[in-house]
Amino acid sequence: MSTPFGVRATCPRGCTFALALLVAAALSACSGGGGGGSAASLTITADSPATVAGGSPVHLHAAGSGTPTWSLSGPGSLDATTGADVVYTPPATTPGNEAATATVTATTGASSKQLSITLNETDGPGHHWQVALAAGGAWRDVAFGNGLFVAVGQNGALASSADGRTWTPHDSSDHSVWVSVAYAASIGWVALGATGQVLTSPDGLSWTAQAALAGATDTVHFMNKIVYAKGVFVAAGDHQSFVSSDGVSWTPLAMQMHGLAFGGGVFVGAQGAHLASSADGKHWSTTLATTPTQSLGDVAFGNGVFVASDGVNLSVSRDGVTWTNTNQEAAASSIVFVDGRFYLYGSQLGSSSDGVTWTSGDRFWIRAGAVNASGSVVVGVRQDFSVPSYGDSLAAGASADNLATVAQGSYGPLTAVACSQVTCLALGESGVALASADHVTWTAGRMPTTQGLIYPTAIAQANALGTFIIGGSVYANGAAGELTQSAVFLSTLDGTDWLFATPPSTNEFNGEHLAFARGPQGWWSVSEAGEVDASPDGGTWTKQATLPGGLTMGVAYGGGRYVAVGWSGVAFASADGVTWTKAPPITAPGISSLDLNGVAYADGQFVAVCTHGKVATSTDGLAWTLHDSATTSDLYAVAVGADGEIIAVGDLGATQSSVDGVHWTSRATLTTRTLRSVNAIDGGLGGFIASGDDNFIEISTR
Repeated sequence: MSTPFGVRATCPRGCTFALALLVAAALSACSGGGGGGSAASLTITADSPATVAGGSPVHLHAAGSGTPTWSLSGPGSLDATTGADVVYTPPATTPGNEAATATVTATTGASSKQLSITLNETDGPGHHWQVALAAGGAWRDVAFGNGLFVAVGQNGALASSADGRTWTPHDSSDHSVWVSVAYAASIGWVALGATGQVLTSPDGLSWTAQAALAGATDTVHFMNKIVYAKGVFVAAGDHQSFVSSDGVSWTPLAMQMHGLAFGGGVFVGAQGAHLASSADGKHWSTTLATTPTQSLGDVAFGNGVFVASDGVNLSVSRDGVTWTNTNQEAAASSIVFVDGRFYLYGSQLGSSSDGVTWTSGDRFWIRAGAVNASGSVVVGVRQDFSVPSYGDSLAAGASADNLATVAQGSYGPLTAVACSQVTCLALGESGVALASADHVTWTAGRMPTTQGLIYPTAIAQANALGTFIIGGSVYANGAAGELTQSAVFLSTLDGTDWLFATPPSTNEFNGEHLAFARGPQGWWSVSEAGEVDASPDGGTWTKQATLPGGLTMGVAYGGGRYVAVGWSGVAFASADGVTWTKAPPITAPGISSLDLNGVAYADGQFVAVCTHGKVATSTDGLAWTLHDSATTSDLYAVAVGADGEIIAVGDLGATQSSVDGVHWTSRATLTTRTLRSVNAIDGGLGGFIASGDDNFIEISTR
């Protein structure tokens, strides 16, 4: 059966193994009495020296004097122990689906010969992953040069575009926050990181990491801006500023600057209560700013004038030395000049051509901007309040006042993700909803806000029609103006139309986390505070029980019982979801508190993923055995496919797979972001999908 993610294939549990036959060159001479011939007189051959399918027999033949005896070390079996010909049958699986080696030995008298059979796992769901969405964090800066726009941002975000509308991401090999980028015709591009990282590129496409700025790697004082003019790059920083003629070798400046601009042949920097100016970027003079009186935040140049902000007021200057307070109150964190006008980020003043007279504000805050050589395309880094976003987006248009978003900034953590046969849905904080029919193109939407701001934490495919049920918490203003929090349950088919479910009438919900499990009578939900609710179809929920002690983070059903797990090693088991038994605390040597963050049921046992890369297994939810995964990163979510493959995800992009919950294999790490949710696609027959921080989604299909 075909799915949107490829053709469904069948595969035995744990998948099959390919066999690569490698004849060992070593000859083992056995001790003992004389006779029996020499080692050279004994040889072993296989009927298939190339790779054979898992489970297919391998015929072995020994040639030499005497009748050989056979032995096997490793997985698999031999059909006989004596005779010139034997048949080796490989196992269907190996522990943890990991590679293994079987060694067959033939012996005649004092001579023996070995042949090694290497068992390699065949590709399966959860083994190979690809990025489905990685828009990076918030975009921070954009510049134009040599026919190319280049944009930089958080989490290593780095991209280029020839037209400002279609962007190509590039690998910076660094997940730093890139705060600024500049272009020099004779050198190329230089990108500046928040803590002094430097990237250079001759063409904006291939980037090379340079030595970090000495003394700038300070987690309190950050780098802010890079500008190129008069043959030098100047990098402004809160703790230290620098100058360079090539972007590789840098000289410290005895000053700090938060904002930096160049215009009229002069560099101008904003540094606390001072404004600094320089004709060459190397030698600077400072002036005490009598106006504005606050700490200066940023400065920009355009139309022959500098404009500086202290976060409260604006000042203007023609030469960067003499400044005049405009008496304009503007709570702007940054100023940018693009497309003939100044724009304030964080202020409702809007825009201005001279820094004195300002238009009314609109819904967009522009942080940075660039215009192509002909002036026909403007690209801005902006906050668009019409869509849910945690960070600034890239927007392009014919003018700065007519921009359309082309590369969305971070939506924040995507805390729940799942796929039906026709739609994938990823949900995030503040009600973000991303939908995709092909896991490549994602459409941003928002969950309904009629009841308040929704923070979803659980999602599941409710029925064969593809309906999703979602659980989480909703924040709203109470009658007295206080912020209230309660549980919320919704359903949707495609992330467009939403239906609120009826919550429990005695809702004692407290906490943000919800988890789902499907049992014989329908759906069950457990909240962070331990409230257990049930619904036959996800529409109407009723309270069943309250679990005592600990923050409950996950629930699963299997083997005729429900099991819930949580922080501080807590676990509970129940045959009916109403009466629960608390298990002894699950502990790990050397770990003061072991948190269980998620649980699933796989092949007769419950598998719980924990902090410190630990995994706990149990057949009844009461007696648990602790195992090490192949990572020490905290694990937050776990899912099981139809063929028994278990996938766990967590911190630093950790993606683990196992067939038994005991032996684990690390799969390709595509990100250093935290992964918070994982689910099987189409019951696992189509693979798996996982989501995490900063728009990140990864997928593994057959």
